[in-house]
Amino acid sequence: VGGRAGITHLAEGFPAGVSEYRSRLYQKSEYRVVSLTNEKLRLDFLPTLGGRMIGLTLKSAGRNLCYTGVPDQQHYPRTGGYSDAMNFQLHANTTNGEGTSSIETSPTGKVLVTKRGDLTRRISLPSTGTSLRIDTTYPRGQSDQPLGSKFVFELGETDRVTLVTPGVEATSLSMTADEAERNLELKPEQFANGITLANHKLGLGVWLDQFSDSVELVTVRVNAKRQSIAIRSHGRLGAESLGQRVTVLESTDAVTQASHAPPVEHRASRIWGRQDDFIKVTERWEKYVSDPNVCWRFQHLHPAGLRPMEPSVGV
Repeated sequence: VGGRAGITHLAEGFPAGVSEYRSRLYQKSEYRVVSLTNEKLRLDFLPTLGGRMIGLTLKSAGRNLCYTGVPDQQHYPRTGGYSDAMNFQLHANTTNGEGTSSIETSPTGKVLVTKRGDLTRRISLPSTGTSLRIDTTYPRGQSDQPLGSKFVFELGETDRVTLVTPGVEATSLSMTADEAERNLELKPEQFANGITLANHKLGLGVWLDQFSDSVELVTVRVNAKRQSIAIRSHGRLGAESLGQRVTVLESTDAVTQASHAPPVEHRASRIWGRQDDFIKVTERWEKYVSDPNVCWRFQHLHPAGLRPMEPSVGV
C-alpha cells in the first residue's frame, strides 16, 4: 500500500532520536501538583500546564481514570486529562505560564479555582460522593473564538467499552484490526440527559451530565492503540461559560452493556510520510488522500492549501 502511494518510509510514533530527547526532557521536568480529595475521589492538577487535570482516581479501585499520555506522544505532557481553552487550542493555550490556582472551602466541599488570563475555571468537589462539577467562564462574550473543553479517559481496552446515551441503543466502541480511531458526534438532544462510558469487564465507568446550555455539540474520539476516549464539548460562538458534571461509577451493573467484538491488535490509523502530500484520514490502510480540505486538522493549520509537515510522524 505504501509503495502504491509513493510512501517509502513509515513510522508509528516519533523517530527514535525525537522520542529519546522527549523522554529525557520530561523526566527531568518537575511539576507542582495540586490535589483535591474527599472520601471517594482524588483529583490531581498541574498549575504549570494551565491547571490541567491529570488525575481522577476512585480510591476504592486505586485507578486513575484520566489518560495521561506517554513521553513520545505529540504534545506530551500536554495530553489527556481535562483541559479547556478558547478556539480549541487545548495544547497551546494551556502552557502560557502557571496563571493562578487557589483552593476555596465551601459548606459542601472544596473548589479549585484556576485563572489564566480572562479564563476562569472552577472545579467543585463535594465532601462526599463520586461527582465533581466543572465550570469555565470567559467574559468576552462577543469573541469570535468558541470556548471548548476536553476530557480524555482511560478505561482499559476501548474494545470493551460501551457508550450509552438515554433513549439511544448502547453502542460498542470496539473496532476491527484495520481501524484504530473512531469519531462520534452527539447533538444536544442526544447528550441532554448524560453520556456514560463503561467497561463492564473492569467495572470502570464515568457519567457526564448537566451540560450547560452553551454546549452545542459533543464529540467522542476513540483511540484504540492508546486506549483513550476523548469527550470534547463545543461551546456556542460567543458563549461566556461552559460546564458539566462528571461522576465516577462505583459499579457498572446498572449500565446497559453493548455487544462487543473480541479485542484485537489495532494498526495505526494516521500516517504522515516523508512525502508530505499524502496523509491518511480514513482509518483504513488502503485509502490515501492528498486534498488538505478533507482533514480538519490540516485545514485548520493551513486553510490556504497544502504545506510541508514534519516527516515521519504517526500515531
